Formats: sequence, C-alpha cells, structure tokens
Amino acid sequence: MAFSVKKEKINQNLIAIRNRIQAMTTDYSEEIQQRNFQVFGIEVITVEYSHSSAIIKLCNNVADEIYWFDDFDLAAIEVFEQLNDFKFVF
Repeated sequence: MAFSVKKEKINQNLIAIRNRIQAMTTDYSEEIQQRNFQVFGIEVITVEYSHSSAIIKLCNNVADEIYWFDDFDLAAIEVFEQLNDFKFVF
C-alpha cells in the first residue's frame, strides 16, 4: 500500500512539472518564457522556452549545467530527477 501511495505522489509531482513546462507554450507575453523550480526555498532549476525555436533550455543553477530539449516529457523527467537529487544532497 505504501508503495502505491509513493508512486502516486511521484506521478502527481511529475505531471505538475510537465504542466508548468507545457504552459509556457501558450503564454505569448514574452518571446522567452521562464519558470523556476525550487527545493527548500533554493532555486535549483530554471527552465526557459523559446517560442521562435520551440526549444526548452534547462539550467541547473546549483551544478552550473545546461541541458536542451525539444520534448516536454523528457524535460519534465529531467527536472523531476534533478530536484530529487538535490533533496538527497541537501
């Protein structure tokens, strides 16, 4: 039972991350859309979406790494994994 509860929580978190990233495609207020993801009040990940190129840029602000994606699902998985990695290190 505990496993299914944990799995459901993981799924909910992953879906929420994906929805935040995907929402950037419909927000045309700026050419480059940006969303920040925090853990314990620390900005760990910054995600940018460029409407002109349809590319997702993921910046790990803690590890000083940059990743590029053209798929929202893959970007969401990477954000989820990096946030979890940060939780374990903190």
